Amino acid sequence: MEDLMNVAIDYLCMLNNLGYDAYIVGGAVRDKLRGMEVYDVDVATNCPMHVLEKNLNTHDIGKSKDFGILLVLYKKYQFETAQFRTESGYSDGRRPDKVKIADNILSDLSRRDFTVNAMALDKDGIIIDPFGGQKDLQNKLIRSVGNPMARFDEDRLRMIRAARFGAMEGFSIERDTRLAIRRLAFFIDRVSKERVRMELVKAADLSKPGKEFAKFIQLLDRLNLLSKILPEVHAMKYFKQDLTHHPEAPDTLGHTLKAIELLEFKPWQSKIATLFHDIGKTRTFDDQKEGKTFTYYRHEIESANLTRQICERLKFSSYHTEQLIFAVENHMKFQRLASMKPSKVARIVNSPHFETLVDVCYADEFARREKFIKKEEFQAALNRAYEVKEKWENRVINSNITLVSGKLIMEVLGIRPGKSVGRVKRIVEDAIINQDIDPDDTKTIHDIILKAFLLKEEEE
Repeated sequence: MEDLMNVAIDYLCMLNNLGYDAYIVGGAVRDKLRGMEVYDVDVATNCPMHVLEKNLNTHDIGKSKDFGILLVLYKKYQFETAQFRTESGYSDGRRPDKVKIADNILSDLSRRDFTVNAMALDKDGIIIDPFGGQKDLQNKLIRSVGNPMARFDEDRLRMIRAARFGAMEGFSIERDTRLAIRRLAFFIDRVSKERVRMELVKAADLSKPGKEFAKFIQLLDRLNLLSKILPEVHAMKYFKQDLTHHPEAPDTLGHTLKAIELLEFKPWQSKIATLFHDIGKTRTFDDQKEGKTFTYYRHEIESANLTRQICERLKFSSYHTEQLIFAVENHMKFQRLASMKPSKVARIVNSPHFETLVDVCYADEFARREKFIKKEEFQAALNRAYEVKEKWENRVINSNITLVSGKLIMEVLGIRPGKSVGRVKRIVEDAIINQDIDPDDTKTIHDIILKAFLLKEEEE
């Protein structure tokens, strides 16, 4: 976004006019040099915090001001603005025990993680690059600033960040940096689970192609990190698949990565749900006929259970947890969508998470190419689902159907509140949708209520 960079340059000029040095730093410089759009700009300066607060509209994010960082609103954009600083003593492997305000940009850049992130840009477009970031960018190489063991010991999350940056198209991780991560991977469990989740979400971001997220997972595995962060995903590499059904890969993790690669610029929820959709196969594996057949009956249920555990461990929000679980738990139903009763389709398609489910099912199915279903058949099943949705969406909310009230059921049957009311209600609702009955046809609805009650009693 060129407009953002122009405003950022103008902001640097304003700080210079106040008598201070100021530079654009970090990812914005890296992405600009790569010819990519820049969506976020950080600024480093020797301007004191009190001067920023006096001259600009500023906000303190948490207690970041204590570390010399303020959020500055300049014109219509926000810029995280930090004083030049050095850091030392990382006893918890995350936060510096001591932060010291530095005199110049070179000292500030020396504390950063990777050379491609340790460059600065001044108002005249001049690049300050003391560690060879431009050369590494040209060679598509992720290299630590200085001693990699020291950099990762300062903040162990940087090991996951190395995989995320290394997953960029055509990039690789420099040898010493890679070896340092493998040696220190055991200590990744000391990183807070929230920060791990944030890196996972960033790697699966909407702006990132599926191939990049798949490469990120592969790098985590090669760096000995995947088994520590997501052991449920790591375990899939040891479970075989029947090549008759899955010609794309001999193991479950291979299939999953092929599926993820198909999700070009999809939301992170779709990519992560696809990552989790088959993790239950490690618990439901059955080797029959002397290893010639592999089965994973009801693996989607176990996958959903494991997904909930992962979401709780990594502290996903309750909404996103349910979104991921819905897509994982229902991904096998999509194969039967064309033949399902309309009532069952309605309960699925009216979920707020249906589009995530569609992405997972598409990736899962076409990772096998078009061996079992053609894309036009998949689209036809999807069209049918949308037709059901259009007809009943005003009466179905989050799988809860409002076609008949419990009060009416109790009046017709002369019964009191209880489980029977709920059971009859579901039978009646399904009948209305499946038989395409007008919900305002009182006589027919009364007859269905009576038949549903008799059917329930016979079943009991």
